[in-house]
Amino acid sequence: MPSWYRDALEAADDFENQLTTTAADDVAGAGAESRRYRWIATQALEKATRLLGEAGQKDQSKAVFAAIGRGREALARLDALRNGRPVPLEFLTRADLTAPPKPERTVHTAERFVWKGQGEADFSVDRPFPHRTLLAELKVGSRGSIHLVMMERTDAVVVEHDTQKYWSGATDFLTVPPEITHFKIDQGKASWLLRAVDPARYPLLEDKTRGEERQIFRHRLGGVRVTVQCLNGLTIKFHEICDCARTCGRPEHRKTTYVKTFFGEARNHCYLPKAEGLLVIEGSGRWSLDVSPPAGSAR
Repeated sequence: MPSWYRDALEAADDFENQLTTTAADDVAGAGAESRRYRWIATQALEKATRLLGEAGQKDQSKAVFAAIGRGREALARLDALRNGRPVPLEFLTRADLTAPPKPERTVHTAERFVWKGQGEADFSVDRPFPHRTLLAELKVGSRGSIHLVMMERTDAVVVEHDTQKYWSGATDFLTVPPEITHFKIDQGKASWLLRAVDPARYPLLEDKTRGEERQIFRHRLGGVRVTVQCLNGLTIKFHEICDCARTCGRPEHRKTTYVKTFFGEARNHCYLPKAEGLLVIEGSGRWSLDVSPPAGSAR
């Protein structure tokens, strides 16, 4: 079995599971919009299944991902509708909904919360927890730049919330509040990848940590005093992970905290945030970070 077929088949299976669990309570009496979103998702799964069945040796993974992506977006709108959240606005016309997806333009991938493309794109945001602020990681390719816009786009409002230009090779974490419904890349030709951050995939920050260049850690040490040494400058940033039970409104979840910046070759101290989250350490060479012993303790 070719690797592309295995990836596409696993993606289709995952989407079928998502459709089954999301649409299980869509019974008679549901509104017309609810039934329409379920119909779009069902048609998407049928399209993906048909493409896999007819694929032969030709790589049809992008076409499968395009079909599944349309279904994922429909289920995200269905979930918003059922839970009383603003429903992300659709740009699709009736003809778009009945025509085959365009695989060459899709940003969807085998993974539900990973998108990638080159140059301009416009797509709705899917989240593991729709009511929480999402932390997403953006990586830009080695050539060109992109201009990324976070949009709130519903029947009630269309607003640009944040815009940022990223140059080739850039890597950044984006805090995406729950009111953001779409990402828009409206300038640039660089390749890019955007993924929802899973904090569990990063190592824990230890009492004595050594690193080089840019590294990311889960921070659970509390508001300790640390000694930092670097050879060519260093910036420490912090992202508190949103765990809100209801729609996130906490300012600390919606921003990047700049803990400290050190210039040139340096050895100095700073305090880490008390909250748990992700610590991003960015330097131009080797560096170390050690928890300082409490004042008055034996050395």
